[in-house]
Amino acid sequence: MRGLMFILSDLVVGRLSADTTNFHPLHIILTWASSPSVYCEALYYEVAYSLLQQDGCRTIPPREQEITVAGNSTGTQFKIKHLHLFSTYKFFVRAVTETGEGNYSEMRYETPEGEPPSPTNVTLQKRSFDFLRFSWIPIPCGSRNTVVRRYQGELYSSSNVLIHRARILDNKISSKIIGLQSCTTYWFRVGAVGSERFGDYSPLVQGTTLEGGKYILNIQFYQCIFDRGMGPVEEDYKGSVRCEQ
Repeated sequence: MRGLMFILSDLVVGRLSADTTNFHPLHIILTWASSPSVYCEALYYEVAYSLLQQDGCRTIPPREQEITVAGNSTGTQFKIKHLHLFSTYKFFVRAVTETGEGNYSEMRYETPEGEPPSPTNVTLQKRSFDFLRFSWIPIPCGSRNTVVRRYQGELYSSSNVLIHRARILDNKISSKIIGLQSCTTYWFRVGAVGSERFGDYSPLVQGTTLEGGKYILNIQFYQCIFDRGMGPVEEDYKGSVRCEQ
């Protein structure tokens, strides 16, 4: 469960707390206790935030803290909108009086995960008389909205019948499907699988195998035919082949 991590407070503004609104998980309601000072009443409170890290980019060192002022409040509540999914923020509040500005009180907050976006630029990379290889561009770490666990590719016949589904490792950006008929058109799409949700598939991309040729079976593929019957197979990351379930 992502949410409040820890709270720091100083002598000017009391303890901060944050909660999401009922309508949007990225609209945060920040609340705090009023200034305890009996000598200088706060004219208003300045609210600011800093994006520490988009958590899909945890392999990249956190950025230097850049504080952005979100606005002012005459009360002890403020709504911060349009934050990023799966990111770590720090919120700041300080009192402004007739004599100047107080010190910031601050808290750390993590926004929830979402579903991953669909991969882009899916293209037919290579083809032969019995296989098609499709590739795509990796989802940028700052746009993943979650931890991408793997990809899932699907191959359809021209009559829109699903003939192959592949589980693809998260560090791969291509899928080679072999054992196909020559001179035949197929359609391929791929989607990303996150920690909690499955993202949308990419648009279908067309690929047509070449005409003719003689397929030479290797021992592994022959064993697949003998044990389970002929069917499309996909190369795994070690270069071997496996039968479709």
